Amino acid sequence: MDPAITAALITTPTAVLAAATAYAAGRAQANAAHRGPVDAVRRQHQRDAYAHLLATVHTYSRIGTGMSVSLRITPGEAPGAEEPINPDAVVSAVMAVRLEGPEHLADLADAFIPLAYDMHAVLGAMSMYLTEPIFDGETPEQTYRALSAEFDQTAEEFADAASAHLNTGKPPHSRRLLTLPRRQ
Repeated sequence: MDPAITAALITTPTAVLAAATAYAAGRAQANAAHRGPVDAVRRQHQRDAYAHLLATVHTYSRIGTGMSVSLRITPGEAPGAEEPINPDAVVSAVMAVRLEGPEHLADLADAFIPLAYDMHAVLGAMSMYLTEPIFDGETPEQTYRALSAEFDQTAEEFADAASAHLNTGKPPHSRRLLTLPRRQ
């Protein structure tokens, strides 16, 4: 066989393979160039939603700090609070986390909603000058302290999971949300 034909038969598949590889690499690079900024913006939106939730929860769980049952206040307002005590701020922040995802963090964030409504009821009882045990045999102040600790624990678990997601993109495997018994 002619050496030119042999060379053409050998180099043609190699050239086709090289072209296909170059095309695939170009597509991957273009995809990465497009996804990189989109992922960065998405990650920043997630970070903002997580930070807003944690700040809202921290503020909400501290709203009754220093509030004494001997101090009569207008129902729905706490001393030093800029606006009435309302769990809607917590619910709104949880919905932002649910929107940004991922699902495992949204599920962790959902734990704040019943806590916020429980805190709302306890602060309402405290504002009405109730001192006798009414919440599972606890006074409103005792229940407030327990709820505040539960908020802190849930916030710590959420922060750990959010940090793991933002820094690695993977859910943490070592920690699971502890489900505490709910007050009826």
